[in-house]
Amino acid sequence: MRVRLGACLAAVFTAGVAGCLLTSDFDGIVGVRPASDAAAEAADAGPDAASPCNDAHLVCSHFDHESGALPVPGWNHEILDSGTLNVDSTTAVSPPSAVHMRVAGSAEVGAYLYRQVFLGPFTRISIEVDVRMGACPARPSSLTLLYLEPSTRASFGLVVLSSGVHALGSSISGTPTFFPLETQLPTDAWAHVVYRILVKDAATAHLELTVDGKKGIDTDAPSAPMRQTALLNLGVLGSSAPGGCEVLYDNFVLDRE
Repeated sequence: MRVRLGACLAAVFTAGVAGCLLTSDFDGIVGVRPASDAAAEAADAGPDAASPCNDAHLVCSHFDHESGALPVPGWNHEILDSGTLNVDSTTAVSPPSAVHMRVAGSAEVGAYLYRQVFLGPFTRISIEVDVRMGACPARPSSLTLLYLEPSTRASFGLVVLSSGVHALGSSISGTPTFFPLETQLPTDAWAHVVYRILVKDAATAHLELTVDGKKGIDTDAPSAPMRQTALLNLGVLGSSAPGGCEVLYDNFVLDRE
């Protein structure tokens, strides 16, 4: 099931102004291949009035499926160390449910959904998701919240650095780069995150991310030739989280142009 695990090394975050380019070991960014492509073609059933899944998307999950439990239609899931993962009906942007992940421990930790997505030819990938960050204190290394691998040589992610700062991470041919967000995700409140990757050419991508409409990142970044199938992780994953870290997701949408 696993095809690659990035090196789980201690994250290095050098203090600097928001939005500056920082490099570090891209620990916590990993790719996991689903057990079958067939599962990735399923979708959430019975969208409600507030759900973006009322419209057609390449991938859309509002986590309000009929069973209200795991597995989430279209996704596989994994739990590592003392992680927990469940469909949560206590808070949601589009009721009744969201998906809740929590990790704790000093070894490899994880609680995440994963799938393989056929993109076909594209120039832009767009991801929208509602995120609610819980307590996630500083730790020895970074944690991944969202991971997309559209190339064997290129991967992109939303991460929490060891300092607790939220950032975009990219790894191009093994070279990692971090872009700290100018607008950080709030704690204990829902935030709408929009993340776009525009392929400018074989070596350059433009990264844009907003948090509730406010700029988080808007910059060119290194890239690599893309393929037509991507690996996708949604959840919390890394090498350690001794103080714990939790996050909820709702209304996940992925499209390509």
